[in-house]
Amino acid sequence: PLSLAPALDAPRASAEDFFHVFIDQPHWLRTFLEGVIREPPPPPLPPASTAPPTLVSRGGYARPSPLPTPSPPLLVGNTLLELLLLDWKQAVEDATARGREGGKEGGASKPRGPSGGAIEGAMNRKGGGHGGEGEKERRKEARLRAKKAESSLLSFLEEQQGRYNEDQALILVQMHNFRPGQLCLLERQRQVELVLEAYMEEGEVGLVLQRMCRKENRKNAELWRKVLAWIVGRAGGRAGGRAGRKGAAAEEEAGEDEEEGEEESEDEDAAWDDVVRVLQMIEREHVLPPPVVLEALSQHEQLPLSVARTYIVRLLKEADGDLQSHQANIESLRKSTHEKRAEVQDLRTSARLFQSTTCAACQRPLELPAVHFLCMHSYHLDPGCLAQEGECNECAADQHHYERIQLKDQRGKATEHESFFTELEEHGFAAVASYFGKGVLNV
Repeated sequence: PLSLAPALDAPRASAEDFFHVFIDQPHWLRTFLEGVIREPPPPPLPPASTAPPTLVSRGGYARPSPLPTPSPPLLVGNTLLELLLLDWKQAVEDATARGREGGKEGGASKPRGPSGGAIEGAMNRKGGGHGGEGEKERRKEARLRAKKAESSLLSFLEEQQGRYNEDQALILVQMHNFRPGQLCLLERQRQVELVLEAYMEEGEVGLVLQRMCRKENRKNAELWRKVLAWIVGRAGGRAGGRAGRKGAAAEEEAGEDEEEGEEESEDEDAAWDDVVRVLQMIEREHVLPPPVVLEALSQHEQLPLSVARTYIVRLLKEADGDLQSHQANIESLRKSTHEKRAEVQDLRTSARLFQSTTCAACQRPLELPAVHFLCMHSYHLDPGCLAQEGECNECAADQHHYERIQLKDQRGKATEHESFFTELEEHGFAAVASYFGKGVLNV
C-alpha cells in the first residue's frame, strides 16, 4: 500500500538547490546560508566496499537505507563570504558618506540669529530637525555597522576554515579591497612576501619590522634586503618631498614661520629613525653583508651621513676586533705548526737515544732483538713480552680508551642533526668550513 508518511530517513536536499528562491533578496539568502553553515558537518561517507547499503522496510516495500548527508559544499561558504563582503562594503560606504555629510554640515552650518534658534532647538529635541545630535547618532550607528560587518567577516574567515575555498576567498577579498581579510588568508598560507608587500602599501613600518622579527624570518637575507630598500626609499621620498615643497614655498613667500620649519625637521628626523632601527636589527642578526647595506644606503642622496655614521663606526670596530682575534689565532697556529715541524725534522735527521736497559714487561736485561718506542718503553721482541708488534703494552690501553671515546662521540654527533643545523643557522658558511676542517663531512 502507498504510504503518505514523511520519509524521515530520506537524504536532505543540497542548499544550493534553493538559491533561486532568494533572487533579489540577499539579506534572506545570507540568513539562510548562515543557518546552513552553523550545522555541524556529518560524519564522512563510508566506503562502498565496506559499508554496503542495507534494506529497510517501509510500507511493505524494501528499499536501500539513505546514506549520511554530505557536508555543506564549498559553494555555500563562498556565496556566504561574498554576501558578507557586499554587506561590509555597503556599511563602509554609508559610514564614509555620513562622515562626509557631517563634515560639510559642520563647516557650512552657522547660527543664523535668535529668530531661528529656538525653533531649530525644538525640532532637534523632537527628532524632526536637520541639526546636530540626530546626525551625530546616525554617523555613530553607521560606524558601528561597518565595524560589526568587519568583525563578522573576520570571524567567518577564522572560524569556518574548510567551509570555503581559500584561493577563491583571497580573490574575493582582494576584489572588494578588504585588507584585514587579505592579511588573514595570506598569513594562513604563509605568504610572507605578500604580507610584507601589503604592509608596505599601507606604510606600516612597525608591522613590517614586527613581522621580520619572527624566528622564521630573522635569517632571510632577501627579505631583509627588500625591507631595507623600501624603508630607505620611503624615508628618502619623504625627505625629498619636503625639500621640494620647502623650495617652492621659499620662492613664493620669503618669510615662513620658524615653528613650521622645526616641525618639518622633526618629521624628517623621525623618518630617518626607521632606517636607524632597521640597521640596528640587521647588525644584530648579522643577516646582510656590509657591502649590500652600504649599497642600499647610497641609493638616496638625501640620506644624512649621521644615519649611517653609527652603523659604519660599529662595523669598523667589530671588523678591527675580528681582525685582531684572527691574527692572534694565526700566530698561535703558526707557532704550533712550527714546533710540530721541528719535532718531525728532529725525528727524521737526529738520533734518539734510548737508555733503558731492562724490558718493561719482564724486567729482565734487554737482549737483541729488542723494540724501542718513542714513549721510551723497550721490550724484547718476543710474544711473551710484546703482546702486539707496533704497540706499547703500557700505552696501548690508554690509547685504545681515548680512541673508543672519540669514536663514540663521533657516532653520537652523527645523529645530532639539530645541533648541526642550529650552528649552521647561527654561523652559516663558517660552520660548514669548521666541519670540513675537522673531517666530519665525508666527501
